[in-house]
Amino acid sequence: MGDGIAGQISKGPVHKKVDDHVNHMAGGVFDKRAAFLTKLQAATTWQPYLQMLETDVGLTQAESNYLRTKWYDTTDPGVSWKNLQPIYPVLRQGLIKALQEAGTTLPLDSYWLPVGGPPMLAVIVARSPVQVTRLIITPGSHMPAAPRTQNSNMWAVTAQPQGQPVQQGDVTSDAVVDNVNAQNVVTWRRREFYTTPSATPAPGPAR
Repeated sequence: MGDGIAGQISKGPVHKKVDDHVNHMAGGVFDKRAAFLTKLQAATTWQPYLQMLETDVGLTQAESNYLRTKWYDTTDPGVSWKNLQPIYPVLRQGLIKALQEAGTTLPLDSYWLPVGGPPMLAVIVARSPVQVTRLIITPGSHMPAAPRTQNSNMWAVTAQPQGQPVQQGDVTSDAVVDNVNAQNVVTWRRREFYTTPSATPAPGPAR
C-alpha cells in the first residue's frame, strides 16, 4: 500500500500503477489512456475514482483504503491536511490536465513532493518534447510506517543536515546516502517499495 515519506520526493505504488496504466501501449498506441481519461472526467467525487483505480488500474484493497483514509475521505479522523480538504477536486483536475497535455504521443511520469513552509496544495504539470511530468505538492507527510528498501532512479541533493551529519551508506526510512562531498553536500538516493529499472541495492548502516 502507499505510505508517508520522510524525504523530498516519491512516486509510490499508486502513482506507478496509474502511470503504467495510462502509458500502456499496444500496436504502437496508448491503448488504455482514452478510456481512463473519459472515466476520470466523469468521476467528480473520489468514490467512483477509487472504484476505477481498483477495477481498471489494479489497486489492491489496502492501497485503495490508504487513499481513502489518508487523502480523500474528509469524514475520516485520520485524513491528512484537514485545512486543505477537500483535495480530490484539485488532484483530479491536475491529472486530467496532465493527460490532456500528454495526448496520444507522450508518456506521463508522476511524483509526490511533500514540502515545508505555508500549507500548499498544487499539481504542477510540465510538458517537454519527450514526456509530461506531474508533480503533486502537499504539506509535509505523515511519517512512514514501513521502510522503503528498493533503490529508485531519483536523487535529492541537499546540504549536510544540521545536528545530525550523515555519511555515505547511511540509510533512512526512504533513502540511502550516495555521496557526501568535500563541501558537505549530500546526494541522497530515494527508495521505493518496488524495484525500478537499473536500481541496485546499496545497503549501509541503519540510522
